[in-house]
Amino acid sequence: MHIRVQRITFQNKKSKEMTLSFARHGATPKAMEEGLIAVFTIDVSDTEATWILIFKDEKSMKKEWETQGREIASSINAQGNHCVNYDGGVIAGLISDVSDLEEKLKTIISD
Repeated sequence: MHIRVQRITFQNKKSKEMTLSFARHGATPKAMEEGLIAVFTIDVSDTEATWILIFKDEKSMKKEWETQGREIASSINAQGNHCVNYDGGVIAGLISDVSDLEEKLKTIISD
C-alpha cells in the first residue's frame, strides 16, 4: 500500500467547503477507478483539512497523480490556498483482519 497525505490551509471556510465537496463528488470516484482504496478527510479547523489517501500500490498512486492529483493540487494553490503533499509506502501498520479490509474501509467511509 502507498499513502498520500495532503495538508491544506484554505483562505476561508467557504473555499474549504467548496474544495471538499468537489473532492468527494468529483475527484474521489475517479481516483477509486485508478486504485484508490480509501480516503479520509480530517477536519482540522474552519480553514484547515488533511486528506489521507490510501492506494493499493505505488503505480496506482503515481497514475492518480498524473491523471488528476497534480492538477487538483495546483488548482488549490492557484486559488490562494496552500496544499502540501507527503507520499510514501507503508512500512508498518496494524490491521486486525486483512481478509476483509476493503469492506471494512467501505463501511468506515460511507455516509
